[in-house]
Amino acid sequence: MKTRTTESSLALSNTATLAKLLDAQQAKLAQALASTGIDAGRFMRMCMTAFREAPALAECDPASVLGCAMTSALMGLEPGAAFGQSYWVPFKAKNGKKYAQHITGYKGMLQHVYRSGLTSPVNSGVVYEGDEFVYERGLAPVLRHVEKATDKSDDKLTHAWACTTVGGQPIFEVMDRAALMSIWNRSKAKDSGPWVTDLAQMCRKTVIRRLCNYLPKQAVSTALMTQLRKEDGVEFGGVDPADLAPADITVEPHGPPSGEAAAQSAPSAPPAQPPDPSKVEQARAHAARLLATLSPDVSDRILYNEGIDNLQNCTDYEAMTRAIAAAETFMTQGA
Repeated sequence: MKTRTTESSLALSNTATLAKLLDAQQAKLAQALASTGIDAGRFMRMCMTAFREAPALAECDPASVLGCAMTSALMGLEPGAAFGQSYWVPFKAKNGKKYAQHITGYKGMLQHVYRSGLTSPVNSGVVYEGDEFVYERGLAPVLRHVEKATDKSDDKLTHAWACTTVGGQPIFEVMDRAALMSIWNRSKAKDSGPWVTDLAQMCRKTVIRRLCNYLPKQAVSTALMTQLRKEDGVEFGGVDPADLAPADITVEPHGPPSGEAAAQSAPSAPPAQPPDPSKVEQARAHAARLLATLSPDVSDRILYNEGIDNLQNCTDYEAMTRAIAAAETFMTQGA
């Protein structure tokens, strides 16, 4: 049976560590992404950004973070707050340790609904004090929202709504602030993650989730509903996140084995020679020049800046050579 190395023996101290762990799962991730249309290299970069967005993930069981990446890949969803499809949220387990749990965003839910081809586009919105908002249920339903509010702070949010049509018939759902805050109050993650950073988005997700109850079963994939039930069990129910941590992902600790493991291990390879300083400087210069040509996308700049920092501070020869090769590839593609 494979075992997981928990946070006590391996910490995800930075994105370089995560990159190394993701690299070890590259074949599985590529297989999961094969039918999604998401480029594997781009997906890896999005994983790094998602990790940077939530510093508390560094305190989580590494296998659970990798599990979030695998879930995002299998669901064909792009991780990170910028995309609103897939969030990675830390939860504290009964054993006192923290585990990352995948939480599907409202845009991720819509991705799966749209794939069915059975509904028109789903519209959704949040209402603030000062907006014009009218809705009526019944045989002649009415839903009308005119945005007029100038103050769109979270405490001014009054309703969330979502609507679509199936077979030409309108379907909509509306939730007022009291109903939305009731859901928020029951969440174990109400004080962290997207409920804090993206309240409006979470309110949209909540009402879209309700809307899905009225859609044909064929419009909501089994994979999506299974994943949502799993997430609800952790966020709102009594499911311990430690019980959902992936058992099929092995995270090896860094450093040489000790004790009996060292005695039984295979002979080690000759120590690698330190990297050529001139080549290291060349790679840094390549990456710096590429940075100057990047689009003004903030997440990309953060990612590449951090890559340069990791390159400068790297002491692992294999990681150094991979970083050099990546920088040279970037330079070639960006020329």
